[in-house]
Amino acid sequence: MKLGCPVIFLVLLFGGPLFCQTELEKPETTKALSPGRNHLSAGAGLSYWPGFVTSQSPLGKLPEYEDDLRTGYHFSFELARFNTSGFGIGAKYLGFRSKGDATLLDNSVPNKSEEILARDAIAMHFVGIVLMKRFAPLGSKRALTISLFTGQTYYSNSGSFVSDFEINGNGGAVGGSLDFEGRLDKNLWIFARAGGIVGKMRSYDLRTPLQTVQMEPDREKYGSLNQVCLSAGLRFYW
Repeated sequence: MKLGCPVIFLVLLFGGPLFCQTELEKPETTKALSPGRNHLSAGAGLSYWPGFVTSQSPLGKLPEYEDDLRTGYHFSFELARFNTSGFGIGAKYLGFRSKGDATLLDNSVPNKSEEILARDAIAMHFVGIVLMKRFAPLGSKRALTISLFTGQTYYSNSGSFVSDFEINGNGGAVGGSLDFEGRLDKNLWIFARAGGIVGKMRSYDLRTPLQTVQMEPDREKYGSLNQVCLSAGLRFYW
C-alpha cells in the first residue's frame, strides 16, 4: 500500500463535504455519540507475536529465545472522523518491537572454546484504514468502540550472529479491536483496548555483508505477522 494514498484519502475526508451538516441538521444525540466529529488517539501496551522467528541465529530456533522475541511492546495512533450515527473512518498506525540477545559457546574446534554473541531486534509497522463504530448512551461518561482495519505490515529484523544481518519483508494484514472508554473531560477520554492483527509475509530480503537474497517464508512456520495486543491510551475529540 502506498503511503500517499492514505494522505490523499484523509485530505478528502476531512476537507470534503461528505459529512458536512448545518447545526440545525444535527440530531440531539450527536454529542452523546461523540463530543466531536474528529478523533485523534494514541496508545501503548504489550503485544504477543505468536509467529515463528525469522532469524539467522540458531537461538531463533530455541523456545526460550523465541519467547523473548515474541513478547514485546507496541504503540498506536489513529486519526478518524465520525458521522452523526457514531460511525467513523480514518487511518491507523501500529508499531511492534521486541529484542533478544545471548552468548553462545562454540566448541567446534577441539580444545578451544569461543564465545559468539547473537542478537535479534524485531520491528513491525502496520499502516492502514480503520472503520469504527462508537456506542455512547445519552449523557453517559462511558463508551464502547469497535474497530476493524486493513492495510500493510512491514517487518524488519536487525541482528547479528558471527556477522551482522538484516531481514526485511511485508504483507497484507487485517485486524480488529474493542475499546472501553471513560471521559476525563468534555473532549478528552481514556481507553483500555484489546485487539489483534492477522497477516502473512509474502517474501523477505535477507541482507548480509556478502549478499542480498530474496526468500519466501516457509508456509507452515515462518512469515507470520499475527499479533495479540493489550493497551491503554488517550483519545481526543474535536
